[in-house]
Amino acid sequence: DNGGYLQVFHTPGVAQQIEGVEFLNMGQLGRKNRFSMQLLYNGNVEGTSLSRNSFRQSNMRCISVDGTANATIVGNVGAEISGHCYYFSHESADNMVVGNLASNMDNRVNWHNRINGYDDYDADGFAIWSPGNHFIGNVSIQSSCLVCPCLLPCLRGNDLTIIFVMF
Repeated sequence: DNGGYLQVFHTPGVAQQIEGVEFLNMGQLGRKNRFSMQLLYNGNVEGTSLSRNSFRQSNMRCISVDGTANATIVGNVGAEISGHCYYFSHESADNMVVGNLASNMDNRVNWHNRINGYDDYDADGFAIWSPGNHFIGNVSIQSSCLVCPCLLPCLRGNDLTIIFVMF
């Protein structure tokens, strides 16, 4: 439950390129801001790209975006994830989120190990608290929900797809 984590913290105006990396057993279950990969309070990071990365058996989320704008998140894959796979806080805006896959989110997050104020115990493929981002061609398979239902009418982008597989 205590893997490593990658946090890009407070780097306004600095483009980050994280591409083609496999993140295995990353993140720390029940610990705030200890997600597999997190963009945290970076402001405008135009030119930043998180692309073609894979997240497997994550202990807490795949990619979390908080207080960050103008990043491009393309072609990433998350499978066997605790908590939300992709998370966009109400402070994220103008990020381009294209062709990402979230699969098999589990519910290891429960009332005993959850982070106070966080809702990862209902694991979503894409937890979207800010409709000010652009979502195109993303797919979530076998999660509790795709997005916060109250934001569905406000989302910008072509589509979000959810597939439920019943066993």
